[in-house]
Amino acid sequence: MSHAELSLPGEFACEEIPILDLGPYLADEAGALERLATELRHAQENVGFYFSVNHGIPRDLIARTHANLVRFFALPDAEKRRH
Repeated sequence: MSHAELSLPGEFACEEIPILDLGPYLADEAGALERLATELRHAQENVGFYFSVNHGIPRDLIARTHANLVRFFALPDAEKRRH
């Protein structure tokens, strides 16, 4: 597991975000599932979030999904509750 360093002020200046590399798992490398599971558990229990890399999700799908999330959260609360 690697980490990305954040540029945060004060007490958060030394925090790191775990980066989980799904490539070895997707390539069916021996032991990759167990390593990824260990890294994921650590990230979720100790940090609360993480980055995923080499996941194979196309960049355009990520961009469209993000745009739809932005659109949804810009709606008034009453409109969001209808969905």
